[in-house]
Amino acid sequence: MSLRVFHALQRAHTGLFRAAERLLTAEFDVTAAQLGLVFALQRHDGAPIAAVARELALAPSSMSGLVDRAVARGLVRREPNPEDARSHRLRLEPAGWDLADRAGARVALINRRLLQGYSPEERAAIARFLNDMATNADALVGGATTRRRA
Repeated sequence: MSLRVFHALQRAHTGLFRAAERLLTAEFDVTAAQLGLVFALQRHDGAPIAAVARELALAPSSMSGLVDRAVARGLVRREPNPEDARSHRLRLEPAGWDLADRAGARVALINRRLLQGYSPEERAAIARFLNDMATNADALVGGATTRRRA
């Protein structure tokens, strides 16, 4: 039996994110993308928009719409970037900090459930695999023979 990794990843991603969207919308009235933005800013409040886009692996056009919606919801605000007048930094608003606190426990539970039943060694291999895929996606899909270490 051959393992169709690409197909399995696509199915896992689609299934998990559909379930997450349903849960996050029902419990917190927020999308997974908006929550990802809030969590990124919880770790790096005041980061330039471009840096947050890289962390979330979003194209500038997708990031722009996501930020617009989060600003409209009162979760984040844009501030001028004192280091680059052409760009902005993002800051969490009090509602964003509150959402991060409330949703953090739920996401931690989801992470525990995802790894339930796997040994510490298997968990380390899963983390290494996922980080390698994220770090080397272009090279892996494009057929490059060298990888960066994740």
